[in-house]
Amino acid sequence: MSSRAFGYTVSELGLILAFLFMAQMLRDRRVVPRTTVATVTIPRKSLEALQARTKMLQTTLDSLRRHLKSAQLPTCVSMKRATGPILDIVITGEDAFVIGKETLDIEQLRRKVAGELADARACGCVHTVTVRYREYLTSYAYSMALERLEESFYVKRLGPVE
Repeated sequence: MSSRAFGYTVSELGLILAFLFMAQMLRDRRVVPRTTVATVTIPRKSLEALQARTKMLQTTLDSLRRHLKSAQLPTCVSMKRATGPILDIVITGEDAFVIGKETLDIEQLRRKVAGELADARACGCVHTVTVRYREYLTSYAYSMALERLEESFYVKRLGPVE
């Protein structure tokens, strides 16, 4: 049951009041005049000293910025050193990884792609691998396996093997 006043519902009256209030606010809006910008005359010696100080501060800032780089290396794909992930890995245990039909531990896996890892290190990037897991895998085993892989690769998680 809707409440009515003067032939309008309460929400219609509220909307009319809101429009009237907004119109009143817009009508009373005053334009603030712009202030003029003052010109300042600086003696030539002071100007040169300020420019030299600015240049010195800029040099210091640039040298400090070099040390602010992220410790995280870019992917080899972003550096155009690879076209995509170098391996498709299925995690079957805490230290068991299946590539194709071959089951490897982390050391065997690293030896298998040692050349690619060395090239990536030389280029200052990290290769990406895609990772799936078997559904029977415990969360602890999955977490430990990911931790081992993330020591050498960026991991793209794709979910369980179907």
